[in-house]
Parts: sequence; C-alpha cells; structure tokens
Amino acid sequence: MTEEMRLRSVGTVRTPKSKEGLSLIEIAPDLDGILDGIEEFSHLQVLFWAHLRTPQSPPKTRTHPFGSEDLPLTGIFATRSPARPNPVLCTVVRLVARDGNTLTVAGLDALEGSPVIDIKPSTRGDHPAEGIRVAPWLDRSYRGRGGAPDEP
Repeated sequence: MTEEMRLRSVGTVRTPKSKEGLSLIEIAPDLDGILDGIEEFSHLQVLFWAHLRTPQSPPKTRTHPFGSEDLPLTGIFATRSPARPNPVLCTVVRLVARDGNTLTVAGLDALEGSPVIDIKPSTRGDHPAEGIRVAPWLDRSYRGRGGAPDEP
C-alpha cells in the first residue's frame, strides 16, 4: 500500500529574531497571486515539513509526549510529536499582515527554513466549537505548565 508521493514547497518559514513571536512566510515568487484574498481571514492553517528531523528506520511508532517519561507511552498519531512517519506538521496561526508574497503570522511553531507545503484559511467549521476531548495526560500536562488544556 506504499505509494510514492511528490510534494512541492510553496514557501519558506522565516523567523526574524527582532520580532519575537512573529514569523514570516515567504511564498515562492512563481506563485504570484496565490495569496489574493487571504487578508480577509484572521487565522490560517499552515502545513509545513519538519526538515531538520532525522528520519528513523523503522519509523518511531510510540513516544512519551513532550519527551517526559512521566507521561504514558503513546502512539505517535495520538500526539503532536514531530517524529512522524511523514514529517508533515500543521499549526493554526493568526494572520498579522501580508506584504506581496510575504505573510507575517503569530503562533507558528515551525523552525527557520522549514518548507511550507500548503496554507489554508481557518474557518468556523474546521473544528467543533464545543465537545473537544483530549487525553487526560495532555490535560494534566498543560495544567501543570500553565498552558491551555485543550491544545495538543
């Protein structure tokens, strides 16, 4: 069932050190026009490639979330770990500004130089407004760190 797939980078993450908390996404020059209308959205889903991750063979199937052995050994697909069979990561960001083919965003957890493989506007229908359930270990972990309990 293994099928080779081809992806194209549509842009690159730039994280200027002078703007803490903000990142730039530079879209490839040959994709002029691909961002038209994006300013009408407050949030975007950014899919990117974890380009600095060292592939494991065989792929890692379980991990202790956040690298903490206090948390249960959990299947990779039940975590947000970057150690995935395909290092495709996704995060929702707030769109701060657009300048031509460059987006300024807040909340992007990608590293400098990460290839961006897709951007989609985040809409009200993407996630249920209520009824989201998370694993108890995640809820405890975020409470202990003072973070949001509903964000894996």
